[in-house]
Amino acid sequence: VPGGVGLAEGVFGLGAKLLSACAEALAACDCDRGCPACVGAVSGGAFDLKGAVKYLLGDILAAAGEN
Repeated sequence: VPGGVGLAEGVFGLGAKLLSACAEALAACDCDRGCPACVGAVSGGAFDLKGAVKYLLGDILAAAGEN
């Protein structure tokens, strides 16, 4: 649709709320290093993707004054 359908503005206004919900879902997941339920696609390597996402979300929320 040329010019979009207007969803982006509404989602932009929910940014902090959406990121907080992501952080809650991440914390509630029982996996150790990340799984499709909490971080999406994972490579299956030894990298702690869950820890990296948790750190990144924490920084973004802190910068937004939400944490």
